[in-house]
Amino acid sequence: MASIVAPAGVRSIPRIRTCFVSGRAAGFDDAGVGRLREVGLVAIPVYDSILSQIDGGRDVSLQQMLVQSLISKSKAQELTDARREASLTFDVLLSAQGTIRDFDLRKTVLDACFERAKAISRPDRSDDELVLFDKIVATFGDAWEFPLREGVARALSEKRRLLLRLQRIDDALSAADETIVRFGKAREDLLRREAAEATRWKSGIGPLPAE
Repeated sequence: MASIVAPAGVRSIPRIRTCFVSGRAAGFDDAGVGRLREVGLVAIPVYDSILSQIDGGRDVSLQQMLVQSLISKSKAQELTDARREASLTFDVLLSAQGTIRDFDLRKTVLDACFERAKAISRPDRSDDELVLFDKIVATFGDAWEFPLREGVARALSEKRRLLLRLQRIDDALSAADETIVRFGKAREDLLRREAAEATRWKSGIGPLPAE
């Protein structure tokens, strides 16, 4: 394979990873983006190699490397327009949550989910975004930690708003109902507020006053 020269300022996998923003390379012109896509093509097999070496590891440091490698691989695939492959990589990341007990790592994955949702938030990818919100709920729906429960509430809220923009009212009502069922009796004020907001929206009263 011919050698590929990274854009100026991009000389390592960690530096490449920071450039995977919303499917494009932040801070580069079109020529730089094209070159970074080439770098992404090189980065993907590097991440594959790392993943094969740490597969099945239970140590927290290995799981951290697993999470970061899967996140970065998915972003690299998006950058090279391999959308289906990027979604599959993210599915692997979410399925790995069953073996990860470290809260910080689980929160890292949740944050990556919302980062990905923002990156694919385009009219032609509404279905992908909705699927991602459903996967957040499925993956973290049984979590007891407040930041993860808050993420589930956020996913349901953003799903409802997207469904409204798509004029899928019945599905939006279902998302509101799920919010109410999940969080209507929560101990945390913020989560009960999410349920109350969903109830008010369903009734047509309007949004709650800002705090």
